[in-house]
Amino acid sequence: MLKDIFFKIMVKERELPFRLPANPDAVYAALHADALPHYHEWYGEQWKIEAQRIAWRICKTWLEAQLTLINLDQAHIEEVFLPYLVMPGNKTLYEVMKGNQFLLPAGSS
Repeated sequence: MLKDIFFKIMVKERELPFRLPANPDAVYAALHADALPHYHEWYGEQWKIEAQRIAWRICKTWLEAQLTLINLDQAHIEEVFLPYLVMPGNKTLYEVMKGNQFLLPAGSS
């Protein structure tokens, strides 16, 4: 099961890679956490497929909204997608910053 959307955008003649996470497991938990165990046994696979569709739809809707902001000159591409920029090690900038407790690396002032 795919969990992320990967795409590249040309910015000032440079190709930048991005990875937007989709989290179907969190959608599944949000929708069905309170269901009785036997319902998970009966409907679990169907619910997982539904959760995956919903997670992808959330990403699609979010992307459409962000692209609308960009197209209407309300935001720049870099401004919107920067947290999802793929860094060395295949981690997003957000993941790298989170691992660094959101502190800039030494010598980057």
